[in-house]
Amino acid sequence: MFSSQIDGYVCLTCGVAIERPTTDSGHLRCPDGHFVDGVKSGPLWATAVNSHFLALLPLAAIAVVLRGHWTSWIVLSGFVVWSAYMFVLGVLLPRDQVEIRAIATQFMVTAAARVVAVIAVGLYLLL
Repeated sequence: MFSSQIDGYVCLTCGVAIERPTTDSGHLRCPDGHFVDGVKSGPLWATAVNSHFLALLPLAAIAVVLRGHWTSWIVLSGFVVWSAYMFVLGVLLPRDQVEIRAIATQFMVTAAARVVAVIAVGLYLLL
């Protein structure tokens, strides 16, 4: 939907900025082997809108196909747990560098947008 450019990389375990991450099995890694994520430029509202619609579309498709079946509620619960993990990770990341603060904020905004998508699909299933 909205384009965003990666400004830098942050190790999610060490909490430090990484200049050149290595690629291992398709995942970005720091020199110590931890997972690395990219800090995207662009407004937070664009990140929220992207996250919301990228979560809403597959969840809505699952809800329509499974319409009230117990597996649809398990999928929604899994999405909530995953979003809660992202939010907690965003809260717990150290905030001593600008890149780390930016990615922590992006994690929290993404998690909140996904939870809003889950609530929308959950309300659809209840009606």
